[in-house]
Amino acid sequence: MALAVEVMGSAGAAPLQGACPSYLVSDTSTSVLLDCGPGSLERLWQRGCLGRLDAVVISHMHADHILDLVPFSGELAQAFTGGAPLPLYVPREHGPAVLRQLDAAFSRPPDDGDHEHPTRFDTAFHVREYDSADRFNLGPLEFSFAATAHAQPCFATRVTNGSATLVYGADGSPSDALDALAAGKLPPPMPPARTTAQAAPQRRAHPSKAVIGA
Repeated sequence: MALAVEVMGSAGAAPLQGACPSYLVSDTSTSVLLDCGPGSLERLWQRGCLGRLDAVVISHMHADHILDLVPFSGELAQAFTGGAPLPLYVPREHGPAVLRQLDAAFSRPPDDGDHEHPTRFDTAFHVREYDSADRFNLGPLEFSFAATAHAQPCFATRVTNGSATLVYGADGSPSDALDALAAGKLPPPMPPARTTAQAAPQRRAHPSKAVIGA
């Protein structure tokens, strides 16, 4: 059985040539959004896809991959999904921390001074964490991950229904870990990310395309 992929956006860094990275992966019964960059929510609405989403998986917490989670968590967009919170998978520890920061920027602080109150994202989604050791199923789709070399925690995603496979490299460059993930093997660990002082001065390539394998 084939997997369908709809490109909601693939523009890098800013939505200047269309929406930023966002890909809808689906089979006959399950639809999952990979990343939710600026402009992708409007594309989902235009194509009538909001009401058929089963989950959202975020590769990393850079703005061009997550910012439409802000309007997505609002009441208007939630009305199109039926009001039931969708599972939202984000990188372990770093993902929830960034969501809290986003919520603090856009939400009114609680009157009781409680800094641990649920965020707009906790209310709109079932926020769940993952890393490269995790593997889970959403309907017939199995998800697994590999860490990529990036300035912050970033994960390539492998999606398979047993007969077709898709690998989304997110912002990672080609690597042994990505090759192993595509082959369905346990990816080797990535070396520690370099600090800003250690990083090479040239601009990093910014690949954001979905790569489909058999």
